[in-house]
Amino acid sequence: YEGFWKDDNKLRGKQVYSWGYYDGEWANKTWHGRGKEVINNGATYEADWIDAKNAINVVCTYSDGSVVYGKIVDGTFIKN
Repeated sequence: YEGFWKDDNKLRGKQVYSWGYYDGEWANKTWHGRGKEVINNGATYEADWIDAKNAINVVCTYSDGSVVYGKIVDGTFIKN
């Protein structure tokens, strides 16, 4: 994790995972607030994250440049 901390809690920063990375806001040691998930296959999900598996106001951009809007529920992207 590279980013800002407060009282041993992540606030805003980038966490790298085997599948890609998340760059954004954190709360209670999970994704929370505005952030972007970038997958190794080139897809990105910019969203208002509730936690690492749920988000609203999602803008998904695929590697071919196509854009789809929706939400993420229990880790699954659902188109509007």
